[in-house]
Amino acid sequence: ADNTITGAGVVLAQRLEQLAEPNGVVVQSTVSETVPERLPFEFESLGDQQLKGFDQPVRAFTARQKPGTTLPAPELPVTISGHAETAEHKLDDMPSTADRTRPSIAVLAFDNMSGDPGQEYFSDGITEDIITELSRFRELVVISRNSSFSYKGQFVNVGTIGKELGASYVVEGSVRKAGNRVRITAQLVEARTGNHLWAERYDRELEDIFAVQDEVVHAIIAAIPASINLTVYEQTRRKPPGSLTAYEYLLQGNWLLDFSADQEQKALSAFEKAVEIDPTYALAWAKIAYVYFYLPFSKGVPVDDAASKARDAIERALEYDENEARIHSMAAFTYLLCGEYDRARLHSDRAVELNPNDAMYVMWDRGTALGWLGEHEEGFKWISEAIRLNPLKPGAIWESLSDNLYMQKNYQGAIESILRWDSPPFHIFAVLAVNYTQLGRMDDAAEARAKFEAARPIDYEIASLIAANARMCKNQEDRDHWIEGFRKAGFKV
Repeated sequence: ADNTITGAGVVLAQRLEQLAEPNGVVVQSTVSETVPERLPFEFESLGDQQLKGFDQPVRAFTARQKPGTTLPAPELPVTISGHAETAEHKLDDMPSTADRTRPSIAVLAFDNMSGDPGQEYFSDGITEDIITELSRFRELVVISRNSSFSYKGQFVNVGTIGKELGASYVVEGSVRKAGNRVRITAQLVEARTGNHLWAERYDRELEDIFAVQDEVVHAIIAAIPASINLTVYEQTRRKPPGSLTAYEYLLQGNWLLDFSADQEQKALSAFEKAVEIDPTYALAWAKIAYVYFYLPFSKGVPVDDAASKARDAIERALEYDENEARIHSMAAFTYLLCGEYDRARLHSDRAVELNPNDAMYVMWDRGTALGWLGEHEEGFKWISEAIRLNPLKPGAIWESLSDNLYMQKNYQGAIESILRWDSPPFHIFAVLAVNYTQLGRMDDAAEARAKFEAARPIDYEIASLIAANARMCKNQEDRDHWIEGFRKAGFKV
């Protein structure tokens, strides 16, 4: 056995962990009832908790060491945040997991600078909404409101707050209301160094104060996770490969996919290393599925082979975690390639339900999926919003936009989208040739096709790209449109 614990117990462990205070432990009722009195633990009831993924409430308890006691080596099974541990299964023996290295963040109560104590509800509401929405990003450990609000009205060094709360990053801000306008500032600070990673100011009319609140929260939530991941990735690059954790391998793979052309194999290797370290790392399995999904486009791999491998990986991801928005986004792509459009739509819907504010992936993926499902205009809105809110704007987002515009027969818009990509992978030049051809710009089409042919590996099959584009389309009209475009551009269909 590899000492890996999988299944519902791991999911329950993750849910209970989210209830715990920094450095704290939360357990289910069966633990509090079965741990012998002689062991140095005491429990405080948190009541019945409705946890995501569980139909029935779970009675939870905070576990603490009894004052004046020491912890012996475990003699009997002790469940810590849902993981059963015995003398044979100690924490040090368990696989390293993403949870050990996830960045943690505290959102301090935004200062009410309006000079009117009656406006406190608005600044507090902004803060609470940010905490709630950040909690949807499961790569982040978000410090509870009760802990972060304990500093309200105090002047405390960010580094001290980070140490006391166990937070790697701190969000702080202010709200100033004057007449019919409000100014909201927010900044993200790395607690250890005090470096400011991101800052923004929002000046808005107060026609609807709660609409303003929603708009500002939406913008802040789109920027913070991406900014943190960029910082963590830069730190990861300086670490030797042998010291990387599953989470850091995931970040490396993400970066290679999003910001480097033709790096799918290296990204796949990073994701595979992540699941070697943690075989139950659901998001890494989903990313493996995504790489296989994309191989017909980028490497000319036969569609059926790629779809089969993508399906195997995404089903493992869903087995380990059904409540991660990004997994459902990638499941939507997998089932589109499999030609299972209803399942693709269900997973896309579920991703939005779980985290509608994830501009880096969920918004972008939603728009992309809707385009292939024939809802072109609605898909365009989602992709455009992801571009507007996304501080990093990975290159591949322009591919999604160009595909959507092609299916709307807006060929000029599709061309302009592709040209905004600094270093597109070579297969994009085939799509560019198709768009030029549809406009009758045959010289430009020939130039684009020549770039494709010059960079195309000898074993690359353009037929796989064409078949993938056709397979992804729910509507026959869209399929015919793609096939016609490639044929007119001179590619063998």
